[in-house]
Amino acid sequence: MTARHVAIFDFDKTIISHDTGLEFIVFTLSESTLRAICALLIAPLALLFFATHKTRFISVSIFLWLATVAKPNRKVIRGRRDFIAKYLARNDVVLFESAVKKIRQHQQQNEQVIIVSGSSCWMIKKILAFYRLTNIDVIASKECRFLGGMVTREHCFASRKVLMLQKYIGNRETVYSCGYTDSFSDQWLMQLCQQVCLINPTTNHWLKYQKQFGDRLKVLKWT
Repeated sequence: MTARHVAIFDFDKTIISHDTGLEFIVFTLSESTLRAICALLIAPLALLFFATHKTRFISVSIFLWLATVAKPNRKVIRGRRDFIAKYLARNDVVLFESAVKKIRQHQQQNEQVIIVSGSSCWMIKKILAFYRLTNIDVIASKECRFLGGMVTREHCFASRKVLMLQKYIGNRETVYSCGYTDSFSDQWLMQLCQQVCLINPTTNHWLKYQKQFGDRLKVLKWT
């Protein structure tokens, strides 16, 4: 069986200019003064879990739960729809044209394009649908109900991106031709790729990636 060729893309700050998951939590909390105050009060504790890759999902879940607790499913769905509409209407939120061109280039070369992201799956799919980007597979964080609110069920972040990607791919022989990211937390994912493209990097991220990937690294400035 012929090996399939795959191009991997991070999403936040790689395809779109902002951290979509963070923007959703901030947007939802800001709609309620009480929720916002509770989030500020509990922030010192929640941010302790943010310090390591293995516990970051707890911090995300705390804020997500505060933003959604006591909301029935219909209000959660409506809130998601309102967020996407207002988020994409902002002038500072940009879908990188260079990213879109690269996605289409890989597709024209008969390569499978997979987005692997820490943001929630529903967010990414709604944004792709808005921009009419099709034939893109999405592996991303998933949410579930817990004690009346939403929490992260599967956090697609750091080394877990590799585990979730491998589970999705299965046993079929796969060549990861290229990976695109802005973040050093994707170092494990990028190790799978023949070429690594670092998007709009900080100096610190560039130095770390250069040390680890050497000639496999390519730096891209996207707008």
